[in-house]
Amino acid sequence: MATVLPPEGAASPVASGGGPPGDRAMGLWAHLMELRARLIRSALVLAAGFVVAAAFSPRIVAFLRAPLEDYNRANPDAPVLVIALDPAAGFSALLSVGLFGALGLAAPWIGWELWRFVKPALGGRAPIGVGRFAAAVGVLFWAGAATGYFLVSRATLAFFFSLNASFGIAPTVGLGEYIGMMVALMAGFGLGFELPAAMMLLARLGLVPSGFYRARRRYAIVAAFVAGAVLTPPDVPSQAIMAGCLLALYELGIRLASAAERRQGLSASVPATSGGR
Repeated sequence: MATVLPPEGAASPVASGGGPPGDRAMGLWAHLMELRARLIRSALVLAAGFVVAAAFSPRIVAFLRAPLEDYNRANPDAPVLVIALDPAAGFSALLSVGLFGALGLAAPWIGWELWRFVKPALGGRAPIGVGRFAAAVGVLFWAGAATGYFLVSRATLAFFFSLNASFGIAPTVGLGEYIGMMVALMAGFGLGFELPAAMMLLARLGLVPSGFYRARRRYAIVAAFVAGAVLTPPDVPSQAIMAGCLLALYELGIRLASAAERRQGLSASVPATSGGR
């Protein structure tokens, strides 16, 4: 009896979910086990990054204090003193530095694990290689952290200290609180700068077409300012800079999503069921 083969490139019944329930269950179980393994590896890399950052914590803390030292040099009449408000202030600073270092050092690895996990769903036609995607995740995170450190932190400190001075409050800051604020600022910008990578990935998976992003720019503006309020300290300069960066990154993400769709022959239009407006 002749065997009828499916057309070349057609998905098999089992791969497309049309096989027996047992086969589909095994496929789901295999994916869950793969996800578990990748999460464990990512957690181990995070732990290793924490150890490395903690080992260099005195140098990192000195680096994070540089914006405060710059403020003191610019305002010699009212220098800001850094004090330990409790015996565990140094340990709190070490934890903050370690967690931020772990996230920053592990960002490329997490991007690599994420791309390897979703690559089978891309049909073997990924818009960029796994190495380039992992590198992009790391570069975007550190670009955001650098923006927070070099551009935003000084404006934030000037805003807070000038406000304190207007109330006649002596310029003194706790070590743990200051390092925590700097780490939160840099980590917030680092995570926010991952927006283009996330938009490109969602578009390539066919979950969110680039037309969806274009049709919702007005909502993106509101979301950018909300995210700026959540990811940064409660001051106007850092929130405004974060919102502006997110809007620029949103436009970059639209172009990356469109490029990925063109390369893979996907539609950029918004499905009728999702509402184009």
